[in-house]
Amino acid sequence: MEDHYLDLVVKETPGVATMSSAQAAAVREVERGLKRAEPSFKYVEDHCAAVTRTEVSCATGADTTKEWEGCVQRPDAR
Repeated sequence: MEDHYLDLVVKETPGVATMSSAQAAAVREVERGLKRAEPSFKYVEDHCAAVTRTEVSCATGADTTKEWEGCVQRPDAR
């Protein structure tokens, strides 16, 4: 689920189409650190056992980061 989110982040990064695979991998790792500030991503990382099957199914089928973020319902956001 987290990997899919990071794949979407990289896909949405301007200029990624012209990057080498090594450059895209570097962007992915930088984004992993930056996305810890995104509440949905942080929640999934910190509380993976609390994420429901419905949330996982929704998030892994998401086509954009915004759609992925909308799949995760954090208890503090309800």
